[in-house]
Amino acid sequence: MSGIEVAVTKLQFDVAYKFGEPLQEFSETISKACISGLDKLKDVMVYLFFILITIDLIYGVSMLMIDSEQGNSLFKWLLSKTLMYLILLYIISNWAGTVANFMRDFYVGAAATATGSSITDAQNAVANPFDLLQKGASIVAPIVQNIVNPAGIILSGVMFLAMVVLFGLCAIICFQILMAYIEFYMVMIFGFVLFVTSGSKHVRQFAARAFNAMFMVCAKLMFMVFFSMMVQNVMTNLQTDNLIKQHTITVAAGGEKEVFDTLKGMGASDGQIAGIMGNIKQEDGPFNPAEQNELGYTGLFQWDPVDRWPRFVEWCEKQSPPLNPYSNAVQVRYAVTEEYGNLLPEISSDPQQAAADWHRIFERSLEGPGDEGYDNRLKNALGYQMRIHDGILEGATNGMTTRMTVSVMDFALLCKIIVILLAFMFIADRISSSLIKGFANGGFKFGND
Repeated sequence: MSGIEVAVTKLQFDVAYKFGEPLQEFSETISKACISGLDKLKDVMVYLFFILITIDLIYGVSMLMIDSEQGNSLFKWLLSKTLMYLILLYIISNWAGTVANFMRDFYVGAAATATGSSITDAQNAVANPFDLLQKGASIVAPIVQNIVNPAGIILSGVMFLAMVVLFGLCAIICFQILMAYIEFYMVMIFGFVLFVTSGSKHVRQFAARAFNAMFMVCAKLMFMVFFSMMVQNVMTNLQTDNLIKQHTITVAAGGEKEVFDTLKGMGASDGQIAGIMGNIKQEDGPFNPAEQNELGYTGLFQWDPVDRWPRFVEWCEKQSPPLNPYSNAVQVRYAVTEEYGNLLPEISSDPQQAAADWHRIFERSLEGPGDEGYDNRLKNALGYQMRIHDGILEGATNGMTTRMTVSVMDFALLCKIIVILLAFMFIADRISSSLIKGFANGGFKFGND
C-alpha cells in the first residue's frame, strides 16, 4: 500500500511585529511632555528661586546683625552664600542637561561597562526596552507555530503554557524598564520644582529630597539596563533557536497482517488473536501504529500521552538495540508481554470472550456490556475469526508506511530560560525596593546653613 502523509497544521506568527510599539509611543509622549513642561516652568522657577534667596539673605543678615559676635563675619557669610547661590542657580538653569542627562548617561554607561556592551546599545535599552520583548517573541515563535501538535491536546496545552510564561516574563521585565524610564522623566520635572526650595534654608530639605530622587531613579535605570543586557546576552548564549526541533520520520504501519504474524509468533491461538484484534479495531481502525486522536492518544492501543505512551517509548529506548515505537510488532509485543506481564494465559481462546478478557485486563475503559464501544469489540472479534480462517487479513509484513513531522520541545532549555527570567525579575524587584528605601531614609543632605 502507498505511504500515508500526516499533515501538521502550523499557525502563523509574525516575529517582526512591534509588540511594544504602543507602549513605546506612550513613553516617548510622556518624556516629551516632561521636557516641554520643564522648559515652560524654567523661568517661573528661577523667579521663585530669587524670591527665596532674597528672603534667605534678609533673614540671615538680620540674624547676624542682632548677634554682635557674628556681625564681624558678615562679609565672609555673604561671600559663601553668593557662591552657593550661584552654584544652585547654575544647576536650576541647566537642570535637564547638567543634572538629569548627565546622571542618566553616567549610570547607563556604568551598566554598559559592567555588561561589556557599547554605550549606544545601553542607551537603546533605556529608550527602547522592547528589544527584549522582540527577543521573547522570537523564542516563542516556534512554539506558536507548532502548538497544533500531532502529539495531541495535552502536549499542545503544555506548549501553550510555555509560550504564555516565556512571553509574559519578557513582557514584565520590559514593563519594569519602561516604568523606570518614565519614572526618570517624572522625577526630573518634579525634582526640578522641589530643587527650587534650595534657595531658603528653612525648606532646603525638600531640595535634598529632589536630589535623592534623581540618584535613586538613575541607579534604578542602571540596574534595569544591566539586567536587560544580561538577559539578552544569556538568551543568545543559550541558543534558544533550538527550543523546538522538528523531525520528519517514516514509521511502519504494517496493518492487520503484521499484528497477526506477531501474535502468532508469540504463541497466541487464533481465538485470542481475533479477540485482541477486535479491540485494536475499536481503538485504532486502520491498524496504524502512529494513529493519534484529538486528545493525543497514540498507537494500536491508543496509549495516553501523559503516562502509558511515554513509558512505552522509554521501554523501546532501553532495549538493545533500541526499538522503533511506531511499529505494530513492537507495540503488540509490549502490550501482550511487557506492560502488565504476559497476558496470554489470562485470555480465553473463544474470540468474543477473548475480546472481553482483553478489554477487562488491558484496555480498562469505562465501557461495559450494552455500550456501543464494548459490543463493537465483540463483533469485531467474530469478524476477525472468520477473516483469519479465510486468510484475508490486510497488509503485508512490510506494509504501508507513515511519514510524520514530530515537534520536540527541549524542556531542559525551557526550564533554564524560565529560571533565568524569574531570577532577573526577582533581583530587579528587590534592588528597586532597596533603592527606594535607601534614598528615602537619609541619602543626600544640604548643610544646615
